[in-house]
Amino acid sequence: GKMIIDLLDEAKLNKNTILEKVNLIRTKTEETSNYEKELMEDETQEVYFKIKEVRLEIDGLKIENVKEEKRDEKIRANKEELIDSLKQVFGAINVEVI
Repeated sequence: GKMIIDLLDEAKLNKNTILEKVNLIRTKTEETSNYEKELMEDETQEVYFKIKEVRLEIDGLKIENVKEEKRDEKIRANKEELIDSLKQVFGAINVEVI
């Protein structure tokens, strides 16, 4: 900005309006930079919260998976007990179960 003002002084074009415009451009550039920083921070926060939410969902799914595995084990155990009971009942009446 200072170089531009020096050039304008040499060309005898330096007026207050030009200086005001240069200052306005500098101010707007700083505002834009600040908005970009805020936007990036806001996006980061949003992504952070989404990651946190997804991690909680993953933990919930892991818990559900463990519960399902335990249910499957219990069902298999009950199935084996039922098959053994049926073999005994059918064995008592001389029916062979394969």
